[in-house]
Amino acid sequence: MTRALIPVGTHGTNSSLGTAVALTRPGGAYLLLIQAQSQNLRYTLDGTTPTASVGFQLFAGDTATILVGAGMAITVIQETAGATITYQWGV
Repeated sequence: MTRALIPVGTHGTNSSLGTAVALTRPGGAYLLLIQAQSQNLRYTLDGTTPTASVGFQLFAGDTATILVGAGMAITVIQETAGATITYQWGV
């Protein structure tokens, strides 16, 4: 059975992804719903800095749900200029 994400904190948007951006998890959250809006993204789960060619790739228009465990740190960067993400932390 699939369960809906229950939001924790506010819905976020970021279009300043020319350098790596860390997404800060609010207390109690363990899921991250993230969508690449206009350009492809790269992200890492261990806090290391992704680059335009290093990290997990999220294609423009795609959405990922990431189960975030203790010690994980999500860091995001655009592959090409003009990328925007929307995201929501939840449980």
